[in-house]
Amino acid sequence: MADFSRLPEECILHVLSRTSPEDVCRAAMVCPVFRSAADFDFLWEKFLPSDVDDILSRAVDRIEYSSKKELYFNLCDPILIDDGKMSFCLEKSSGRKCYMLSPKLLRLEGFEWISLRDSRFANVAELVDGPWLEIYGTLESKILSRETMYGVHLVFSIVERSRGLDRFHKATVKLGGNVSHRVGRFRGRKRKQPSSNGNLAAVDVMEPHRRPDGWMEIEIGEFYTSDGDDGEVKMCVVDNNARHISGLIVHGVDIRPKC
Repeated sequence: MADFSRLPEECILHVLSRTSPEDVCRAAMVCPVFRSAADFDFLWEKFLPSDVDDILSRAVDRIEYSSKKELYFNLCDPILIDDGKMSFCLEKSSGRKCYMLSPKLLRLEGFEWISLRDSRFANVAELVDGPWLEIYGTLESKILSRETMYGVHLVFSIVERSRGLDRFHKATVKLGGNVSHRVGRFRGRKRKQPSSNGNLAAVDVMEPHRRPDGWMEIEIGEFYTSDGDDGEVKMCVVDNNARHISGLIVHGVDIRPKC
């Protein structure tokens, strides 16, 4: 077995800094030398985002930490920023940024503001009985991690007496000239999407699934953040042909790296 204790500490730190947080934690289990190196602030500074000080200054609650490693893992749990209108966290295995937009940052047609005890945000939005569904949102891509494929997920729940949520809706996510289209629905059995002429079209339907926090989510699109290619991410979910649609509670839009 190799004797890593003979390697200079600077060499070990340099090698570990070229890996990922997940790899560092695994290496720390191999031998005491790696375990010691895995606690250095120099190493975890490499995994923290370059704008971490700005993010901390926008936090609703002060983030306490005694080391960069502790700060990193504290930020792996969502924190509220920007007066509680957005949440931020790090993907634990990679350190890539994740954001969730509250309904207050979305443009919603036909919704009313309510409060729920188990929601991440102070206010969520419930769709009242109406003939359409329209949800719009934007986010500056420059605040996200570079060279990363992101998935955009609408986070929601459904009230007991809801209507029209088994209908198909259309979703679009756009960044620059790249556009991602989805067709989905909030509940119902999986089937193919009917085309405009009534025939079954070979289009996969995005189905919702339950999140670890108990809410539901459905992927509405994806985009890739190229290095130096900043712009505005635009997203929308629409159904303009429903006669009656109600009972959808929007908790926010979750934007996180795809596996």
